[in-house]
Amino acid sequence: VQGRPDPSRPEAAGVGEDGQAIAASTPIRATAADRTTARLPWVARLYVGGVILLGLAAAAMSFPLAIPQPMLSAAMLALVLMTSTLKVSLPVGPTSATMSVSFMADFMALMLLGPQQAMLMAGAGALTQCVVNRTKRGILAYRVVFSVAALIITVQVTSLVYAWLGGHTGLIEPSDLAKPIVGGSMAYFLCNTLL
Repeated sequence: VQGRPDPSRPEAAGVGEDGQAIAASTPIRATAADRTTARLPWVARLYVGGVILLGLAAAAMSFPLAIPQPMLSAAMLALVLMTSTLKVSLPVGPTSATMSVSFMADFMALMLLGPQQAMLMAGAGALTQCVVNRTKRGILAYRVVFSVAALIITVQVTSLVYAWLGGHTGLIEPSDLAKPIVGGSMAYFLCNTLL
């Protein structure tokens, strides 16, 4: 059949846009439509847009106006960026999901520096993760922006639960940490998983 790859030919990997067989070694590039949400169903586009808008609003409303501890902030940012490239597999039902190891650094930044700086660090970690772990198809802009926005929202929700359960920023008393850390960790995991 014209335009279909011959399954007996190992070099034929698929059909190109022009209907011709393409070799397995031919790199597949994302088209302009692939890089936008145009190929997503309208409900998915609405969801992606909503998360991005909510993340941008959270970042704008909570943007830090000062960095009171620049050395600690720089060290935490370095830790977030380094750990954002590492993933842990989580078994979720019949499939598995991954979670970045930067969760620990994001949470430490929240506890030590507060939600304003922690959200920016988590966003930078998401950006780093998207760039470092990109596929051969390239980086899809809306996915990167969505990932950054989702982590900003996650840190903000986590900070609310952490504070609600008695956690505070700065010097931490170990005896006061159990409930805020457990609750905040659960909020981070659930928010990060559900977004």
